[in-house]
Amino acid sequence: AFLVADVILIPSSTSEVDVQATKRTLRYVGQTRRERAAAPPKVLIVPSQVRAGWFDDGGVREQLEGFGEEMVEPVRYDKKFGKAFQARRWVGDIASGSSAHRDVLALARRIESVLKEPDRVMPRISTSPATA
Repeated sequence: AFLVADVILIPSSTSEVDVQATKRTLRYVGQTRRERAAAPPKVLIVPSQVRAGWFDDGGVREQLEGFGEEMVEPVRYDKKFGKAFQARRWVGDIASGSSAHRDVLALARRIESVLKEPDRVMPRISTSPATA
C-alpha cells in the first residue's frame, strides 16, 4: 500500500509500544521513499488518544516531534469513538459536532490540503509487467 500512497497517516500515542511501532513504520516509509524518489509519499504523524491539555502542556508534542515528519493536530481521547465503534458507525453519525467529530474533520481537511499542494508529484503506475 505504501508504494501507491500519496499520503501515509501514522497514528501514535506516547506509549512506548506506539513509539516503537511508529519507528518501525517509518523504516518502511524510508524504503518506499527510496523506491519512489521521484514521487515520495507525504507522512503525517497523528497523535492519538491525547487527553485534554496533554498535546502542548503534557509533552506529547515533544515526544513525537523527534520523528522528523509533519505532526498534525491530535485526535483527542473521547469516549464517543468507542461508542461509534460498538455501533459500527462513524463518530460523525453518533456524535455530530462533538470534539471527536471535529478532530476527524480537521484531519480530513489537512489530508485534503496535502493532496492539493501544487508541488505534489503523483506517482506513476506502470501498466507494463514488471521485469525481473
